[in-house]
Amino acid sequence: MDQKNYSVLVVDDEVWVCENLRGMLDWREHGFVFLEPALNGQDAIERIGKEKPDIVISDINMPLMSGTELIEKCAEKYPSTVFIALSGYSDYNFVRSSLVGGAVDYILKPIGKTQLLAVLGKAISQLADRTAQAKNKRDAIEMRRQTSMRALDREYSAYLKSATENTGRGYEVLTGRLAEYELEFSGFALILFYVPRLFGKTSAGAFNAEQAAGFIRDGIGREVTAANHFVFHNIN
Repeated sequence: MDQKNYSVLVVDDEVWVCENLRGMLDWREHGFVFLEPALNGQDAIERIGKEKPDIVISDINMPLMSGTELIEKCAEKYPSTVFIALSGYSDYNFVRSSLVGGAVDYILKPIGKTQLLAVLGKAISQLADRTAQAKNKRDAIEMRRQTSMRALDREYSAYLKSATENTGRGYEVLTGRLAEYELEFSGFALILFYVPRLFGKTSAGAFNAEQAAGFIRDGIGREVTAANHFVFHNIN
């Protein structure tokens, strides 16, 4: 079995059940960390939020909050946690409600070692699948983002160059906002200005690099209303 040391939180209002589970396995030998059990659903919700256990084994029939309610509240909120229902009843409705709520499997009392190991093995498989799916999703998003950025860069660069050459204007492009685009990348708005002749002659003479940078900064400051912004100057 995988030796990652997956953390396991047992939730049951009967202390003897929790202690029976604690002593049933050499948890570390099997690759698990047995966390101090929670004795009711409300306590479990706080513990899950703070400790983020990999696996939660919760009794269905508990006072204050049933295990089904606990699983329904937490399964979607904590997708990296696998939930297993624990029930003393062989009633199909109890089992079905826990599985619909987000549990991946269930255990019926009295619990046997073989049964416990089997359901823990299934939980580990679920954790591995979810980790792989999350990584594949992140990789796909990043690939789309990079492809989109490269395509937009080529498109906008060509347009900016063409528009400026056709108008025959130089630094007026900055204040005139001939070419302004708002691009959404990770929540940032990007505004592009093409200023090809900023370093050439003007009616006031030639700009040096420091004056040019100040001109760009002040011009963008007048045009951009956001309180916090970055200004990048590409001399090429």
